[in-house]
Amino acid sequence: MILGIDESGRGPVIGDMVIAGVLLPTKESELDLVQRGVKDSKKLTRKKRESLYPHIQRASAKIVTKIISASQVDGWRNRGKSLNDLEAKFFSEIIEEAPARRVFVDCSDVLTKTFRARIERDLGRPVPDMVCRHFADDTFPVVSAASVVAKVVRDRRIGHLNETYGEIGSGYCHDARTLRFLEKCLESDGFFPPIVRKTWYTASRIREARSQTRLAE
Repeated sequence: MILGIDESGRGPVIGDMVIAGVLLPTKESELDLVQRGVKDSKKLTRKKRESLYPHIQRASAKIVTKIISASQVDGWRNRGKSLNDLEAKFFSEIIEEAPARRVFVDCSDVLTKTFRARIERDLGRPVPDMVCRHFADDTFPVVSAASVVAKVVRDRRIGHLNETYGEIGSGYCHDARTLRFLEKCLESDGFFPPIVRKTWYTASRIREARSQTRLAE
């Protein structure tokens, strides 16, 4: 058994962060996914990710997903904790829920040793056979599979939010549709809905700009 873990939605100002773990039973199952085209989700179109998702489900002994809402992310940051701390906590939960001979995780911290130590701290034990690597989603197929799962789950949830709240775009800070949605929230309601990460600089900047505009009026 080998376990790969990755996340999607670390940076957006809107929506959940999704962390996924994929447990593969054999080397053959990993090779099968490679042959089908599984790789870093960022290098795949949404259509391709969706087509690969059921293949990953069938090849896996287990898939674990963790959904962290915008309000949970804000609550974590308001307590002085970093996103790296948040990721390590949920990575450790997945390792507990999907025991494996070897674990491969995508490292978000500048120092891989620091991130590894965070995971082992939250587990309360060392993980000797854990590979913690930058760009693991582009290096290890089992982590690529986890990245696809995480991205598919987040994309679907963003699609649901678009149906519920209207056009919110991708949720990323560089998306003009997302920025317009945030501005409209303050213009119409005077506050951001719970799907917005209010501790993000983008949200603070738009809120400050709105305050300055109101003072000028």
